[in-house]
Amino acid sequence: MRYAKPSFCRIWLLAGLVLLLAGPAWSSELKERRLSLHFDNLPLNDALQQLQSEYDLHFVYSDDLVKRIKVNCHHDNLPLRRALEILFAGSGIDYRIVNSRQIVLIKSPRRPIRKFDVRGYIYDGENGEPLPYANSYITGTNMGTVSNVDGYFVLVNVPEGPHELTIEYLGYAPARIPLTPRSPSPALRIELQPNLIPGSDVDVTEQASEVMQLSRESGEVRFSPKLLPLLPSVGDEDIFRSLQLLPGVRSAGDGSSGLHIRGGRPDQNLVLFDGMTIYHVDHFFGFLSAFNSSAVKDVRIFRGGFPAKYGDRTSGVIELTGKSGSQDHLDVGLGVNLLSSRAYASVPLKGRGAWLFSARRSYSDFLQSKAYNNIVNLFFKEESDAVSTYSDAGQLVQLQPSVYFYDINSKLTLNPSRRDVLSLSFYGGRDHLDILQELNLNPSPADTNIALNINETVKWGNIGISGKWSRIWSSRFYSNLNIARSWYNSQYREDLDITSVDGTPLSYQFFEDNRVRNTRITLDNEWQLSHNGKLEFGAAWTDANIRYQYVQGDTATVLNEDRQSIQGALYGQGKIAVTSRLDFTAGMRSTYYALLQKFYLEPRVSFVYSLSGAWNLKGAWGHYHQFLKNIITEDLLQRRQGFWLLANRQLPPEFAEHFIAGIGYETPDYRFDVEGYVKQIRGLTQYSFRFTGDYAQFDTRELFLEGSGSARGLEIFAQKKRGKFSGWASYAVSRSEHRFPGINTNRYYPANNDQT
Repeated sequence: MRYAKPSFCRIWLLAGLVLLLAGPAWSSELKERRLSLHFDNLPLNDALQQLQSEYDLHFVYSDDLVKRIKVNCHHDNLPLRRALEILFAGSGIDYRIVNSRQIVLIKSPRRPIRKFDVRGYIYDGENGEPLPYANSYITGTNMGTVSNVDGYFVLVNVPEGPHELTIEYLGYAPARIPLTPRSPSPALRIELQPNLIPGSDVDVTEQASEVMQLSRESGEVRFSPKLLPLLPSVGDEDIFRSLQLLPGVRSAGDGSSGLHIRGGRPDQNLVLFDGMTIYHVDHFFGFLSAFNSSAVKDVRIFRGGFPAKYGDRTSGVIELTGKSGSQDHLDVGLGVNLLSSRAYASVPLKGRGAWLFSARRSYSDFLQSKAYNNIVNLFFKEESDAVSTYSDAGQLVQLQPSVYFYDINSKLTLNPSRRDVLSLSFYGGRDHLDILQELNLNPSPADTNIALNINETVKWGNIGISGKWSRIWSSRFYSNLNIARSWYNSQYREDLDITSVDGTPLSYQFFEDNRVRNTRITLDNEWQLSHNGKLEFGAAWTDANIRYQYVQGDTATVLNEDRQSIQGALYGQGKIAVTSRLDFTAGMRSTYYALLQKFYLEPRVSFVYSLSGAWNLKGAWGHYHQFLKNIITEDLLQRRQGFWLLANRQLPPEFAEHFIAGIGYETPDYRFDVEGYVKQIRGLTQYSFRFTGDYAQFDTRELFLEGSGSARGLEIFAQKKRGKFSGWASYAVSRSEHRFPGINTNRYYPANNDQT
């Protein structure tokens, strides 16, 4: 029941008379009244009408008092007074209970509003692991933040009064915590419960179906490896194969797990695993990626416009956070599938940390399953096609591939104090591929034979170790120091034995060896200045040594490179809520590249503008440089991986300029997103054997072609996040072009990764 605009004097007179007459007769009844609140951005007037209808309450208030106020809260079975405190929190409305049914609403008296910080740590409720990059916000307000890699978050200058704190993380049930900020405020420990337990009979809840999450900012996507069982897979659950389902991300081909992000090549992506740089992400012909999902906790992808803390790549960033292990109980597991077997162990360290170990190995070198044979037939079908193309009379007599891979993860995490986290992480992965081919070439006349035996050996692998120390200096200031060492090695050898028509044996060899040694030290700082302002700044130091050798025959060294260079970088980035609708981020990264003795500046900006409660506009722009270049070769069978070289005076650093704009719509149940992008690239390098000059004056530098490129596209994404049926669909159209001198008459042509 509502009365239209009574004067406040009359309201107080009525309330006073009733209070004098009522006495304590209804006080016990009042204590027993309990309410449930479930409102999603609902006008306060409508919420009050709903409560009146459901609980036989009568609110007395002025229309002007509740106008333009919306409420957003979810609570069950709260005492009446507590429910009203939460309902009116931050609205400037106070209340007086006249009796067990009638409640008078008045304007809160003016007084200074005290503000406090709300901080806490977010953990997995099953094993005690910290959850990185969880969303934390005060329900019904624009006050929100994201937890850091250790699960720590802080919301500063939260106004006094009852509030609801909401914590959300992919694959977990959201937590809604009633709180009353006070000083001093102790750190909260918040445990989220998983929605999905792989391999169990537990029903998948609504939230569990949200495997990935698009950020409000341009280009950023969150992905949960915990939810891989929800996605289709063949042979093994694979992180990078699943990432290819995301908008703007596509496969580099059946023979690679590398990702083409918005027209870029896989080598133009920065892949970080616990701070270690990973240079090659393929296992098993590229059918699987190099990361064991049992050892990965969280994946963040930046498809463009990435923050100033990341450098030395021009396309995208894939940042993987390894699991820390259970700090509560021993956890051991084994798994076998059609291609490989795996083992997993997590050991708690008496409440002070945990140790995690996982390993995976294929058994295809001694046991071939049906799945293995199908994959081999798929990837080597082109071999017989190539023979037929080479000679109509050619015959592939025998093809014997042998392949195996393994990877190992180990991580030790210690918590010497509540403010400090120490960790030591190791990753090692290796692939070995042997291919033996026997061909009969039958040129005219038909009674002659030429036998050709080809033996190819390909080996590649990554090894890395990293140490991290993070510290919370104060509730608003956090630092993370990471020291990492990475090794990458790729070898390719091809032996050809030819028996000619007259029976004369001939032999020929190719050998390629590429080694990368990289030391990377980063210091990242976060300073939460206010509830609408955040400053990030830090430094990075990289020492890279690269060796590449290509030999034909026994002695003919075509290319031999051995270089070392140091990079030093400083960056700063500020994020501010300019208004209640506009969030603006601006940053600058400055890198000194010692090999060229030159500074490179990389400005970056982005924004998000809220059009309404559900619609928003967003955009980003930035400059990006890459000093470690992967040189593409003309290997049609793609068994040679390309090779890494450092930029120098003959091979300039790559440069890219990103332009991104989009519009998004999001409710608790649905998400729609449209983004367009343009990317301009300079300093591309291709290695070609199309030498047409005088061999007497041959210079290997003439084999390197310097070019430029561009990529542009539009992505449309639709997602149903909750309900009995859920999932997402995306559509992308793009154009990626390159231009190199001497190719296509110096005009632009579609790049290999073009997906028009």
